[in-house]
Amino acid sequence: MKAISHHGMAAAALATCQVASILFLSPAPASSAETIMDCTNALFEQRRAARADFEQQMRGCGGDRQCIAGVRSSQNAEMKRIDEATNACRTHARAATPKEPPPYANWKPGDPPPVAKDGRRYIMACSGKVLGMYKPGGALAMDIESRPGKCMPVENWGKIGPGGPTASSPSSTPTPSSPSPPARVCPPGTQPGLAGCYGY
Repeated sequence: MKAISHHGMAAAALATCQVASILFLSPAPASSAETIMDCTNALFEQRRAARADFEQQMRGCGGDRQCIAGVRSSQNAEMKRIDEATNACRTHARAATPKEPPPYANWKPGDPPPVAKDGRRYIMACSGKVLGMYKPGGALAMDIESRPGKCMPVENWGKIGPGGPTASSPSSTPTPSSPSPPARVCPPGTQPGLAGCYGY
């Protein structure tokens, strides 16, 4: 039997490696998915299938360095292709996902104050303009929600009467000012002090 040279074995291994690369079927592109979660699941599945195929190719190389280098180069190119397809899939999924309108988008006078995700309410002008935000349960909430249209008849949220609340943007939380404590009244023959009334 004629002995096979080392060069012949390496060539055969390289040919096997090349045939395996040709027979490798790439998974369906991730861009066919509909949601970002679908894109991510497709990414994991494609990477798993690609790794299994390349491991088989590496075993077919039989330790030949040239064959191994070729398999690694193909693996890097395939992983890059999968990542690019996944990024395109996610971009498409984000563009196809309808954007959620803000809570005040369809508000009109008489509707309850729009509620933000953190639980605060929007201060609405009766024209539909957002004036600010407030926390439920306070004096300002009672004032706004007791109005006929549950809105403020102003276009800019500033001072509303003496000592009233102020706000400049939806990120601020206006609060009513606290009234001054009443003056101490002492009986005749005494005068007010820090801790009570004192006699002369």
